Amino acid sequence: MKKIIFQLLVAAATLIFALGTFARPLSFHANTLQPSPGDRVQYSLIAQVPHGRPQSCSVTFKFPSGMTYVGNSGTGGGGGGSGQSLSCSSLQCTWNLRHVHNVNAHVEIFLRVDPGASGTIAAPAISGTGCGFPAFNPPYVDPGAGHQVSGGGALVVAQPPAPDLTIQKTTTAATHVVNGNQIDYTIEVHNRGKATANNVSVTDIIPTNTQYISHAG
Repeated sequence: MKKIIFQLLVAAATLIFALGTFARPLSFHANTLQPSPGDRVQYSLIAQVPHGRPQSCSVTFKFPSGMTYVGNSGTGGGGGGSGQSLSCSSLQCTWNLRHVHNVNAHVEIFLRVDPGASGTIAAPAISGTGCGFPAFNPPYVDPGAGHQVSGGGALVVAQPPAPDLTIQKTTTAATHVVNGNQIDYTIEVHNRGKATANNVSVTDIIPTNTQYISHAG
């Protein structure tokens, strides 16, 4: 009886291993979820291919709108087999894992946030074929906490600090002035933003029936 129970446990463990339910066969994460326009974002794809899987599987990584392909780090990982390859265009990357088994493979893809991007950038559209990969939307795994985030992977574009200028013009003159009197105006420019404003120019038109005398400052 003990032998039969042991054999059943071994069979069940083998089935779990073969089905790949012990781990996420495909997942991804980004090095940041709050980039600024112009920042480079590194996406990492991790594929776990148990022994006994079909000898040909692939992953398609489509770039989200608002990002431009920069490059990739090639393929890596251990385990048996050979034939990993990564090919990328301006729209997507395709990662082929041929004749690979018992491997924990990874690849890094670099995209740059477009200069005019704002708001939210959707998560990349990722799909897999073979090797038990999900047909679409593999889980996003928080690299810091190490747990799966449902529907994760979207980016919130952080706007860089910008100047915030205000202009104020005041005068010491009364409502009515006498012909020939001098009128003094003060113009103040304030920057309440978090970035320096460069090459600022202010134009003030001299009122009708007055003449410019001098200025200070």
